[in-house]
Amino acid sequence: MDKKANEAYCYYKQQLPDTVCLFRLEDAYVAICDDAVKVANYIPDAKLEECENHMASLKLPVADILDIVGILASNGVKAKTIKSRNNLGKFDFPDVKTLEDERNADY
Repeated sequence: MDKKANEAYCYYKQQLPDTVCLFRLEDAYVAICDDAVKVANYIPDAKLEECENHMASLKLPVADILDIVGILASNGVKAKTIKSRNNLGKFDFPDVKTLEDERNADY
């Protein structure tokens, strides 16, 4: 897991500690760290992967995300899908500095 992914995960988990964060990347939604493990407990076909730093990662097909969120909700698990695009217009983990700058500009 790279620094940008870790920062985004920590940023959202600080705001939403009891919610699973699902980040949209190009071809999938991705759950990482503890969220990946939690989602894998409810999705039978889910295959956890180990990232660098021994952190869990779970890729979920974009086409299945509504069903997956429904399964989580029916088991009392809150989920938030997070979509962000990078400078090239591709789905990517959000840049926390940009999120903070935008939040501070709103006040």
